[in-house]
Amino acid sequence: MLMGEVRAEQFMRVLAPDVRESLSAEQEQAIRAAAEKNPWDDHSIDFRFSVPTPIGRFYLAMVGGRERRSAARRAMDRHRFPAFTPGNLIALTAALGLIGWLFLGS
Repeated sequence: MLMGEVRAEQFMRVLAPDVRESLSAEQEQAIRAAAEKNPWDDHSIDFRFSVPTPIGRFYLAMVGGRERRSAARRAMDRHRFPAFTPGNLIALTAALGLIGWLFLGS
C-alpha cells in the first residue's frame, strides 16, 4: 500500500461511523483521493534522516522550494509554529556545535 493510500485509510477511520456510512461510493472515492495528496511530496529540496540516540530515534526533515503560501497563511504559520522555542534552540545549538566540530576540529 502506498503512503497516500495509507493516509486516506487513516483519514477514513477517524470519520464518525455514521458519517462514513452516509457517504456514497463517489463521495468516499473523492475524499480518499483528496486525502492521498500530500503537499510535502512537492518540494525541490527534501532532506530527511533519522538518528539513533541512547534515548530513542529522532528525525530531522528539511524541505524547501518556491514559496506558495499567501501572506495570511505565512502570518498564521508564524503564530502557530514560532521559530524560537526551547526545542528549536536546543536543536540549533546542537547543529552549530556539530558543524563547528566537523569543520574546525575537536
